[in-house]
Amino acid sequence: MTTVELEKTQDLVDRKRKSLRREIRFWLDQVDDVEFLRTVRALARNKAASWDELPEHVREDIEEGERQLDAGRGVPHEIAIKRLRRCLKES
Repeated sequence: MTTVELEKTQDLVDRKRKSLRREIRFWLDQVDDVEFLRTVRALARNKAASWDELPEHVREDIEEGERQLDAGRGVPHEIAIKRLRRCLKES
């Protein structure tokens, strides 16, 4: 890869990172659940959090989600986001 290609790649990565940060800030601004926000804060402070360090209710929610996916009851991410956006517009 040339220097120019590397710079373009890094620029793209930087733009995606900034976009992701904006999106996360937007969604967090919509959250009223204090416990959820505390969990997000704990995860953000400890980027290398292990499974055992997650709060028990978070592990239980993740496990429930995995069971639902295994049972074929999952919703693709894109559809879930569309539904969430629709709900936020209606409220």
